[in-house]
Amino acid sequence: MVGVRFSLLLQGARLNKGANKKEEGKQKRRGGQTKMKRLVTYIKEAYEELVNKVAWPSFKELQSSTIIVMVASLILAIVVLCMDLAFENLMKGVYRLLY
Repeated sequence: MVGVRFSLLLQGARLNKGANKKEEGKQKRRGGQTKMKRLVTYIKEAYEELVNKVAWPSFKELQSSTIIVMVASLILAIVVLCMDLAFENLMKGVYRLLY
C-alpha cells in the first residue's frame, strides 16, 4: 500500500515538473515579460525607430512628390471618365438597335 502511494506521488511530481518546464519555456519565449511590459517596450522601440532611424523627406521633396501624385491622379481620373463616356455611348447604341 505504501509502495502504491509512493509511486503515485512520484508520478505527480513528474507531471508537475513537466508543467513547470512548459511555463518556463513560455516565459523564456516571451523574455519573461508581462503583456503590459511588452506593449510598453514595443511602443518605446517604435518611437525610437521613427525618431532616429527613419529618413524623412525634406519639405521640397515632399512638395514635388505631392505634385506628382496629384497629376497622376488627375490623369487617371480623366482616363476613367473617357472610358465611362465611351461605354455609355456604346450601350446607348446597343439599346437603340435592340429597342
